[in-house]
Amino acid sequence: MRLTPLFLATVLFAAPAMAAQHMPVAATVTDPAKMPAGLYTLDSSHAHTQFFINHMGFSIYTGGFNDISGQLVYKPDALSDSKLNVTIKVPSINVQSPKLVEHLQTPDFFDAAKYPEITFANQSLTPTGPNSGKLTGLLTMHGVTKPVTLDVKFLGGGVMPMTNATVVGFAATGTIKRSDFNMDGFTPGLGDDVRLDISAEFDKVDTAPKTDQPQTK
Repeated sequence: MRLTPLFLATVLFAAPAMAAQHMPVAATVTDPAKMPAGLYTLDSSHAHTQFFINHMGFSIYTGGFNDISGQLVYKPDALSDSKLNVTIKVPSINVQSPKLVEHLQTPDFFDAAKYPEITFANQSLTPTGPNSGKLTGLLTMHGVTKPVTLDVKFLGGGVMPMTNATVVGFAATGTIKRSDFNMDGFTPGLGDDVRLDISAEFDKVDTAPKTDQPQTK
């Protein structure tokens, strides 16, 4: 078979581009107890908090929040003693309809002007497997604080090759009721149960003293 110049050119130029798409698997640690202890900060560019709600029996409507921050004090030798605090900015809510984005921030729903943040602080962790557990914490939303339990899973940890940062990743799911947070408007057409799907990466904060600075006498 004779190769045409066009075919050869395509192979030569496409090969480097295809090779550049290959990335190493950085999350090589599968046991959460083997990750280093310390302070980790949530990487908002690699995190999502999505919600799912029944819309009049016709569909499961979904949305999320774009502004998420948090800190994790990680204790691998006593995972249940680790401390997690997460803050979500309500005005960062995102759904497909721009008009609904505006409506969701009114007193009919989140009342973002009065309650601009949603916070979560963990209280306990009950293991359910080698890398999973039931995470219970206090969720504060719409001026109401209630205990919420999430199914959490350790996805993996390791060193991010692009940043050289130590990273841990988790996923969590759970269901809350809008009515528990005084947000039961438009029921029953709009479901009371809200399913949550959460995923986040946390970067370890280097708290060690720097040794490359000139010493003062």
